[in-house]
Amino acid sequence: MGSSLSKLYRTTYRQVVFTLCSILLIPPIIYAGNTTQLSTTVQWDNPKVEQQMLTDRYLELLVTVPENVSYSDQDTRSPLNLCLVIDRSGSMGSEGKLEMVKKAAKEMLGGLQPGDRFSLITYSDSVEIHFSSMPASRRASIYHLIDSLEPGGNTYLSGGLEAGYEEIKLHFDPTAINRVFLLSDGLANRGITSSFQLAEIAEQHAREGISLSTCGVGYQFNEDLMAELSERGRGMYYYVEEPAQLADIFNQELRNLRYLAAKDVELHLQLAPGVEMTEIFANSYQTHGPNITIQAGDLAAGELRRIQLHVQFPAFAPGIHEVGTLFTTYRIPGSGKLFSKQQKLSVVSGKYGDNIDRFSDPGVMERSAVFHADRARKDAATAISRGDIREAKKQLNSAMEQLSTSPVQGKRIQKEMEQTKKFSNSLHNSHNSADRARIEKRIKHKSYVIEGC
Repeated sequence: MGSSLSKLYRTTYRQVVFTLCSILLIPPIIYAGNTTQLSTTVQWDNPKVEQQMLTDRYLELLVTVPENVSYSDQDTRSPLNLCLVIDRSGSMGSEGKLEMVKKAAKEMLGGLQPGDRFSLITYSDSVEIHFSSMPASRRASIYHLIDSLEPGGNTYLSGGLEAGYEEIKLHFDPTAINRVFLLSDGLANRGITSSFQLAEIAEQHAREGISLSTCGVGYQFNEDLMAELSERGRGMYYYVEEPAQLADIFNQELRNLRYLAAKDVELHLQLAPGVEMTEIFANSYQTHGPNITIQAGDLAAGELRRIQLHVQFPAFAPGIHEVGTLFTTYRIPGSGKLFSKQQKLSVVSGKYGDNIDRFSDPGVMERSAVFHADRARKDAATAISRGDIREAKKQLNSAMEQLSTSPVQGKRIQKEMEQTKKFSNSLHNSHNSADRARIEKRIKHKSYVIEGC
């Protein structure tokens, strides 16, 4: 997302290490290896550049973990230390939202295994700890407590969030996966309501080993806040338009935790002198001169993160030119070790003329068009949030134009054009603020999924 909050991240210890390593030209490899089979693929839209000319290229970074990385037996998996923090304000009583949450929470409890821990907190005007962290083996005795939850009151989100972190700390285990799962359908209107302060809390606890996933329900919650919390908290952000989807979301979160393969995945890119990054398509990143740090979060088996950067090269002489170094760092669940691997980036400068296009990668080019169109759609969502429907339609038309003029017209482009047209038609036919808010959230969630995934 690269939001203003993301750009204001505090410098972490690891960033200091990597900055110093960049200055001293020392590769920051803590533990070499690829224990999780995590791989990072580097690809240019075109690896060739015309000699003696300023050139723009798109660099694509793809981080993947294969499906078959699953563990050989249950004993090798990290136990879960999970706290579910649920908004039960008055609005959760509408559309059967709280009833669906209760059903989903019981299903999540049923999916826990020996060695896991679970706690449940709700918040409205105040915070209530319904049951403190306990072994999963005792779950049968607490189903009735979940059934007894009733809606009412305001949204004391910060209180619920901080109480969730405290529950995790009671039984914090560095070999476990420690996570808070926060759900809300409204705006934070009690306690700390500043998005920046809440995101700072999430980042601080993430540095201490407690991650945060968030789930927004309906159309009244602050999606920018919920997405930012998950990004800074190194978890996942989910958007649920219909309460019936909640069970699937809870199961997906539990599956991602159960098959977590790499934690705190980060990409550290050090550009060579004269090479500049002019644009980046990623959810969370910081720049420090020629050094770029991209947070990819936690990855479960079968997951991927895709990032693109728009890079400008100086006028190179003929030959092979090293344009940067990429370090991929991550931790293995249950291990305190930081793993790192290094890749050199290079391009070839020569005299190609019109033949240079034959070296282009259609897939990277197609995805570049999608990323650019998505930026326009996100601008449309921002316009909707401030009530400027005319500007929103203009931005959606701009997205359509960028897709239709892409030099590559594959299935992905066609799919994105259809989706953008659907957004535009929905906006044209919307007659109230609730409909427009739903459209805004659909667009922003799609952007969250596209950028970095």
